[in-house]
Amino acid sequence: MFIRKILSASLLAASFLVANVASAELTLDSERSSLSIISYKVLAGASASIAERHTFTGLTGSVSDAGAASVSIPLDSIETNIPIRNERLAKFVFETDQYPNATVTAKVPESAMAAGTSMMDLDVTLSLHGKEQTMSVPVLVSNANGEVSVSATQPVMLDAVAYDFGAGVAKMAELAKLLHIPTVVPVSFSLVFTSGS
Repeated sequence: MFIRKILSASLLAASFLVANVASAELTLDSERSSLSIISYKVLAGASASIAERHTFTGLTGSVSDAGAASVSIPLDSIETNIPIRNERLAKFVFETDQYPNATVTAKVPESAMAAGTSMMDLDVTLSLHGKEQTMSVPVLVSNANGEVSVSATQPVMLDAVAYDFGAGVAKMAELAKLLHIPTVVPVSFSLVFTSGS
């Protein structure tokens, strides 16, 4: 009888712990999360484009126990491995003095918040440069050991013109003496949210 009571108490405590982890707000682990874009440039006199990968750091975000997800991207954190290009992107394209951050919001379905792995098309809203666009993004969601990871299963194609970046992109091409910079860029991400427990 005594052993049965101990086992019952242990199971009750374990159930309570699991319930708390499942319902706790999750916080983005910026060190283990990544977001990158691929830009293309066409040199004067060249027939082919050159692709380059750029990353953003300092991401912050959370997922509530109701599945409301939000991620903030500091646009002046872009790293292109060329300091002057970082500065020009922040000044002429992103205009970070006026629009310092991009924000992504989404409602993660309850089914995805359960333990396990699932693939789905997630409706996300991107607020960027004073514009807002909603799109469907194919993602892989994995929930295990108190953390949720969300990653794109294929690059998200963003058109800079839709966010009024056309003039800034043209300015970048002029400064770098390029023939052309295509405005459509692929975006990839892998985000890790933890309970912090």
